[in-house]
Amino acid sequence: MDSRWGDRNTAFFHAKATKRQKRNTIRRIKNEAGNWVESNEEIETVISSYFSKLFSTDSPRDEELDRVCSCIPNKIDETCNILLRLPFKDYEVKNALDQMYPLKSPSPDGFPALFFQKFWPIVGKDSITQNAHEINHTIKHKRKGKDGWASLKLDMSIAYDQVEWRFIDHVIRALGFPDKIVSLVLSCVTTITYSFILNEEQFGFVMPHRGIRQGNALSPYLFLFCAEALNCLINKEEHNGRIRGVRVCKNGPPVSHLFFADDTLLFCRARVEEMCTIRNLVECYSKASGQCININKSALVCSPSVADSDGSKLGKILQIPVVEQHDKYLGLPSTIGRSKREMFNGIKSRIWEKFNGWGDNLLSQAGREVAIKSVLQAIPTYAMSILVEWKRGGKEDSQIHWQKWEKLCRRKEKGGMGFRDLRAFNLAMLAKKSWRLLTEPHSLVARIFQAKYYNSCSLFEAKLGYQPSFAWRSILAGRKVIEMGGRWRIDNGKNVKIWGALWLPRPMSFLPPNQSEEITDDALVEKLIENSGERWKADLIYTLFPLDDANTICSIPLGSTFNEDRFIWHYTKNGWFTVSSPYRLIMETCVEFKRVQLQHRGMKIDNKCPFCFKQGEDTAHAIFKCKNAKNTWVAAGFQDLILRFKQSRGDWWAQEILMNVTDSERKLIILLAWHIWTNRNSMVHDGNCDLPDKLVFKSWIMLQEIEKAHGETMTQGPSTTPSWTKPSSGYIKMNTAIHKHQQVIGFGWVIRDDKGQFISAGTKRDAFTSNAEQAELLAIKFAVGFLHQHSFELVIIESDCMTAVGKINAEVEDLSMVGNIVADIKRVALLFGECLFAHTRSNCNICAHLMAKSATLGEQIQEWWFDPPFCIKDQLLEESC
Repeated sequence: MDSRWGDRNTAFFHAKATKRQKRNTIRRIKNEAGNWVESNEEIETVISSYFSKLFSTDSPRDEELDRVCSCIPNKIDETCNILLRLPFKDYEVKNALDQMYPLKSPSPDGFPALFFQKFWPIVGKDSITQNAHEINHTIKHKRKGKDGWASLKLDMSIAYDQVEWRFIDHVIRALGFPDKIVSLVLSCVTTITYSFILNEEQFGFVMPHRGIRQGNALSPYLFLFCAEALNCLINKEEHNGRIRGVRVCKNGPPVSHLFFADDTLLFCRARVEEMCTIRNLVECYSKASGQCININKSALVCSPSVADSDGSKLGKILQIPVVEQHDKYLGLPSTIGRSKREMFNGIKSRIWEKFNGWGDNLLSQAGREVAIKSVLQAIPTYAMSILVEWKRGGKEDSQIHWQKWEKLCRRKEKGGMGFRDLRAFNLAMLAKKSWRLLTEPHSLVARIFQAKYYNSCSLFEAKLGYQPSFAWRSILAGRKVIEMGGRWRIDNGKNVKIWGALWLPRPMSFLPPNQSEEITDDALVEKLIENSGERWKADLIYTLFPLDDANTICSIPLGSTFNEDRFIWHYTKNGWFTVSSPYRLIMETCVEFKRVQLQHRGMKIDNKCPFCFKQGEDTAHAIFKCKNAKNTWVAAGFQDLILRFKQSRGDWWAQEILMNVTDSERKLIILLAWHIWTNRNSMVHDGNCDLPDKLVFKSWIMLQEIEKAHGETMTQGPSTTPSWTKPSSGYIKMNTAIHKHQQVIGFGWVIRDDKGQFISAGTKRDAFTSNAEQAELLAIKFAVGFLHQHSFELVIIESDCMTAVGKINAEVEDLSMVGNIVADIKRVALLFGECLFAHTRSNCNICAHLMAKSATLGEQIQEWWFDPPFCIKDQLLEESC
């Protein structure tokens, strides 16, 4: 059967299947009396008896249910209830199926959810682990003060299977769900039966009276509703002053509890009365919900300021053991001391368990590669998203590996194996945590860390601090990555300082140089913007900044004053942070010059330049610093690049010298650099080299060949092209286009009705911008405002810029440099009866292009109504046929 569906019965597959079959075989089992039974009938009786008792209700009393549910606020308003009462849609069913476990079957003969699924993109955003680490770190270092702190870890025993159905009913009604939804939910919960597989045969028939089914898409939400009841109970006692949460510092937010599924952490003062309050509310919740506390997995930790005798007394009140520190929380140590080995030893042991179970003779080379990528390298992902890998000193750092790990981590198309560089991946994952502190300052984790470590400054100015937790050290490690690719997008300039903030949109050097004493250090960017908020103060900017920086600033688009400055990730198209983007950035920027790297690892390598014989040759020296390289740049007429290289910041000279040059110059610079590099390699390996003039000649010839090849490719294409189409009945269609000419950019638009009749056309001249996408969006923004000003209701706006239309139609907020323009367009579009944005080919947008071309030669703004201008009359006539 497996071979029919594409699975080959290899040695590895057969061994794993045989091992799994043996592991799943039950030969005997102990009954309640402690005696072993071996026959299938007796084993079935024992298993059926166990599950029947497990799913038997304890019949919680009404007063217990009322006490718990009375503190739950009504959170479902009438608007939500109206939406809940609507008939179910196809896409809602699909979304529910997508959330099911892929290989769990909804019924004994049903398809698994994997059959219906196409994506599995759900990733939680919570940072509960970092919150837990920071609070436990605070408790661990609490050695003084009148009151000590206590951390209580509770584990719910068989969380899903013991939830009372009556409790679910009361909770969802207390939340405000309508009766129809309540009855639907309960019908899903109460109409199930269970059987079990015993030695590959189906046995038993269990009719449950409580519990929610694991693997059901509805079950996690029902469990969260139950946890919400416990949350409300704790909040009520905290509000009444019977419990006080832990503060990581004087101004920090109090935290009384952290929930993750059935793992619960409670924090309070180490007082008898508070422990009694916690005991009472947990008992009340357990009786009402049916969930019981697992004593063996629960523990109490007190701060060092609490005497051992007092801690034992508190433990007896709760009837749980008192320990020095919690073992693990969500798979990681709850507190981390000086030794970091414990944190990663668990990962190491898990990897070895997997590796030893494979067997050397079962996996081929390709199979080992797949196993390393998809299994071994996936194991430490969670730990690396929370904590930074510590740097191991000693011999390991100086050892040499004859096949570089850097080469193995390259993509296969670049000659590598495609393995993941764990150190780079670790930093990229930690950068995500730092990113959240910056972009979600009101989240609990951000408020905790800000109160303790950077209450009076920004995250970029924060120091390590006194007795920092390992979680904070990890965030600072991620901050270094954010500084490489994160910057501010200017909207109104009211939240960003001119000096000291990352806001210039240029690769790897977002920090503007402070070369002026006219503006104070705490001045904001809004001082560089006109009062209208639509233009920069160009005269002031060109006096404060170098020419290149001034040009960059004046090219930044400004939105309306409604938009706030946003911190964005520079290296994604929409400005949103993704782990893959900083990972690629780290991998591209951490490559050292080979000779320097070998010398660092203790090898006796001659590190002299083959031309000028200076020590310490690196990539920058080979391309720009060397006398032979300088002569090549001078021969090509790029003397200014040498000066620009000297003024460049840090290691990002390559990006900075390519700024503010034409496309053809950029191509020639890249070709020259490549020929300089290959000439250097030829000198090292063969002892031969070319003169600078010959290198320039080779570069020119190669550039001409490239442009000729591209030109021939661009001329090929279909001879027949589509033309403009009429809009739907009742709509008008407005086509927009831009045209660049010297230092001017022209906007052009044409409006036609649903019969193809001309209504209006117009042109507008504006300042030049080198970003075509930005210019297209500005044209669309002007078009939307023009249509609203003239009271059109049902409109379609067409543009031949696919990226611009895609940004406007995207559901997620655009955080890129042009995101403020997109936000302004969407805001005005809501004022129409209906406003649609569509992409069209340039061949269908000829009239708008003709208008845009005329805009660069005419007046600032021109409009035509009902009588089209001469330049588009023939084209209008052709498209109306």
